[in-house]
Amino acid sequence: MANPMYGQNAADNALDDLSDHIKIKSYKVTATTATVATHVLDGFSKGDMILGIQVKVTTAVTSDGSATVLFGFTGGTHGTCAIAKGTLVDDYVTGSADKGAAVLAADDNFDITVGTDALTAGAFDIRVVYIPAPNMTDGNDTPYQNVAIG
Repeated sequence: MANPMYGQNAADNALDDLSDHIKIKSYKVTATTATVATHVLDGFSKGDMILGIQVKVTTAVTSDGSATVLFGFTGGTHGTCAIAKGTLVDDYVTGSADKGAAVLAADDNFDITVGTDALTAGAFDIRVVYIPAPNMTDGNDTPYQNVAIG
């Protein structure tokens, strides 16, 4: 593949076309009484390509015990490990940029899993960067090229 900034692709808009399809879902999450459980934040569809997640702590996590918090997809795609409450301080940032893109093999949820003990405080800004699965019925058809076979 040619470098899109030089040579034969210098004038095309392949990168612009791709960036038009990238979506970001953003959430402000308050967890003042989050129980020990898996809390579903949002659902994503089979075939969605997850490019990464980003989590920023906006209010430090507290707990009466040894709470842990895990952010990510139920199926294990683009998730963090269980993070101890002492690590989840103001302005702490984590994510999954090092995992590369992953296509969901089935419908999946983005979850926040609280483990060991309930939270008594905590807030997070979360972003999920993804490309939605192709959908021929969503009204966003791309131009077709006519091809004859046989």
